[in-house]
Amino acid sequence: MVTASISCHMGKIKREWNLADTLRIPPEISRGDVRVTILGSYRVWIEHYRGILEYTDQSVVLQGRQGRICIEGKRLRIDYYTKEDMVIRGKILAVRYDDRKGTE
Repeated sequence: MVTASISCHMGKIKREWNLADTLRIPPEISRGDVRVTILGSYRVWIEHYRGILEYTDQSVVLQGRQGRICIEGKRLRIDYYTKEDMVIRGKILAVRYDDRKGTE
């Protein structure tokens, strides 16, 4: 979270504000939460994930900041991925969230 402040040497003016609030950035984006967008039953777009924990044609498990995201389906494949986002294609049967933070 980015904050800014203005102060005067005499202590008469002091103002603090949250830059994310000022710019009207949704809190989940400024916190870095994972965003999952399901596009029909054949495509999932994931943003702000931290890493790939498991990848098979039936399951993709990703680590997010606050937990794990599991995409279950048939003939799953990662269409593309970058440090910031990825697209998974295949027959999507379920998207599950697990709040475990570790990679145990």
